[in-house]
Amino acid sequence: MYKSIEIDFNDLVLDDQNPRFVTNSTKNITNKDIMNYLIEFEEVVELAEKIKAYGGLVPGERLLVTKSNSKYIVLEGNRRTAAITIILNPNKILDSLSISTRYTRKISDLRKNISSELKNSLSKFYVDEVSTRDDAIYSLTQRHIDGIKTWSQISKMFFYQQHFENGKDLKALKSFTGESTASIKDSLRKYSFLRMVLDSYKKLYPKGRYSDSNIETTIPTELIISRIYNSLKGPLKFKFENNTFKMSTNEYNVYQKELLTNILAKISYLYWDLKKINTRNLNTKDNFQEVFFNSKNSLATIEEAIEIGKLIKQLEASLKNPTLFDDDIDSTNNDSPEQEQEQDLSSIENSLDNPGNNNGIQNNDTNETDESDQKQDNDSEIEETKRENDPGNKREYNKRQKEPKKRNYPFKGINYSGNVIGISQSLFELHKIDIKIFSLATTVLIRTFLECTLQDYIMANNFNIKVKNGIPVKELSIDSLLKECTDSSKGNFQQFEKKNRHVARVLRESFQKRDPDELNIVAHGNHREPSIDALWEIERRWYSAVKIMIEEISGHIK
Repeated sequence: MYKSIEIDFNDLVLDDQNPRFVTNSTKNITNKDIMNYLIEFEEVVELAEKIKAYGGLVPGERLLVTKSNSKYIVLEGNRRTAAITIILNPNKILDSLSISTRYTRKISDLRKNISSELKNSLSKFYVDEVSTRDDAIYSLTQRHIDGIKTWSQISKMFFYQQHFENGKDLKALKSFTGESTASIKDSLRKYSFLRMVLDSYKKLYPKGRYSDSNIETTIPTELIISRIYNSLKGPLKFKFENNTFKMSTNEYNVYQKELLTNILAKISYLYWDLKKINTRNLNTKDNFQEVFFNSKNSLATIEEAIEIGKLIKQLEASLKNPTLFDDDIDSTNNDSPEQEQEQDLSSIENSLDNPGNNNGIQNNDTNETDESDQKQDNDSEIEETKRENDPGNKREYNKRQKEPKKRNYPFKGINYSGNVIGISQSLFELHKIDIKIFSLATTVLIRTFLECTLQDYIMANNFNIKVKNGIPVKELSIDSLLKECTDSSKGNFQQFEKKNRHVARVLRESFQKRDPDELNIVAHGNHREPSIDALWEIERRWYSAVKIMIEEISGHIK
């Protein structure tokens, strides 16, 4: 399967097909582009600092490579390769790359006192060589689908698409990832949809924020492939090829295709450039209905969204009656945002105001390709409903508690009565803060609050959390805490599951979503501003688990 060989570090090249950096297919990606991305977004400078402190690479963590001409492509270990490059050639990195001031300072400090022993150990070392990329698939998926340094959602989808196009069938993908075929199909469809969104966005907004991105992994995609996709696929009759799972518009006429392009481009522009929609104000299908179709909703009206809603209704009506708007082909405007003119679609709204029309997005899903995948889930829901409605069934079923809506400050409704200052003071300040004005302070407070809450919860329950080198739990940061608490190999995660499965699930999800990365990167002076959307997303993800932990450590639960 593989063989161990000794190589010169200069013979290694980064892998431009690595799912960690999904690339713009119209661009020629270079090693310089990859290094820039890894430094800014994948914490390789911090990794270089750890390698320097340790005195070399950790034994047993060899790079996985495949030979290409006279060079070796790094299939597994691109972050470590980049980190070694920084250690061996710090001056070249500083001179040739356009990196933020934060990392310029870090690399300048790191290049001091690098021993000749360390340089020698990193200049030539053993790696594991495989003959083909396929031979490395199992190792990659075990580490990154749900492992050591998990890939982002877009990276996972890109990985599936990459190998599916290269001849791997669903059964093969399932065998080396452990994910269900239904989940893999869903990823393939969503990736195809995302590509259509990006193509539409670049066509309509060639100067948009992400139109010229070489590496697309940095583009926020969660809202697009979740709420937007789920809300549009039924009403707009999305179709996917049965064999390739690629989105097809063959059943659309020219006018309908143009409308769809406008809708997808304008929604993504509203999300990525104007930042007027996010995972908070589009958290449910009801939110989607309110934002795009109800101009008199209780939320602040987003005029651009209402205009997009009119286009959605127009396309939905056209799909039901293809001849309805044949004369309106010019109504879909391809001008830049500065040149866009208001469109009078009152006649369209009137044509849709008839009995039986809900004046907006339907909640039913008409995507035929999803039906077989979801049948089992639907059957389970029907059975659950039958049990709940059966008067002879003595088991009690409680409706799931809805998350508090429209919280105007983080963790509203949670109160702590203990004496841990890190919890009481951070929560007090979070309840007083305006996140829009003090986003950096909010980031630090959330990190402190979560860190102290989790530490106290562990100690209150006398969990025996096994930590490397016996470091006390009170000294662990939030990223180390989550890494250790979700480690099943040490029996740590099982202790949380035994105590409260919901808390355990949230901890694992937050670790997989890399919440600490967001909190730590921003708090440590990253070049970008704090993402308010990301902060609210972290708050939403943690809310229910934090409430459980706070109630227990406050003495509310006997």
